[in-house]
Amino acid sequence: MTIDRTAADVLLSDGSLAVVRSLTPEGTDALHDLHDRVSDGSAQLRFFTLARAAAHKYVDHVLEEPYQLALVAEVDGRLAGFATAEPLPPHLPHVAEVAFLAADDFQGHGLGTLLLEHLAALARDRGIREFEANVLPSNQGMLRVLDDAGFRLNRCIEEGVEIYRFDTAVTAEAQAAEAEREARLLR
Repeated sequence: MTIDRTAADVLLSDGSLAVVRSLTPEGTDALHDLHDRVSDGSAQLRFFTLARAAAHKYVDHVLEEPYQLALVAEVDGRLAGFATAEPLPPHLPHVAEVAFLAADDFQGHGLGTLLLEHLAALARDRGIREFEANVLPSNQGMLRVLDDAGFRLNRCIEEGVEIYRFDTAVTAEAQAAEAEREARLLR
C-alpha cells in the first residue's frame, strides 16, 4: 500500500469537507469526467478555447509527465477540483506555470485557493520558487483565488492575457490571508 503524504482534509467556505491529494494514474477517468462536466464558460476560461479536445489532451499530457505537480480535490468521493504546476523551460528551472479547474458547483467555495496553497507547499519541497499564472481578464474567479491567497503578485499583460508571477514562499501576507479565511469558517 502506498501512502499519499500530500493528502489533507480541508474545509471549504460552505462548511463542506474536501480531500486534497496528489493525482494518481487511477484517477484518469474521474479527471476526464471533470473536464467533461464543467460548463463551456469554465472550459474556455481555463483553456482559452471551447474545444474539449484541448482539455482532454492536457489531461493525457499531465498523466504522461512525471515531473509535473498535480493535485486533485475530492468532495464526497467525487472529483471537484484539479491543479497543476508545470515547470517552465530549462532556462527558468525554478519557475512553474500553475493552472486550476473546479467543477462549476464548487466554484466560489475556496477550493482554488486551498489547492493553490497546497500546490505552493509541494512546489517549495521540489525547489520551485516561483509560480506563473496566465489568466484571461474575464476570469474573475481565478483573479479572486490569486488575491485571496495573499501572495505578492507581479502582473503584466501580453496579447490580452494577464500574466501573474509570484513567489511560492510563505509570507506574512499569505499567513494572514489563510488565518482570515479560517476565522471566517469558524464564525
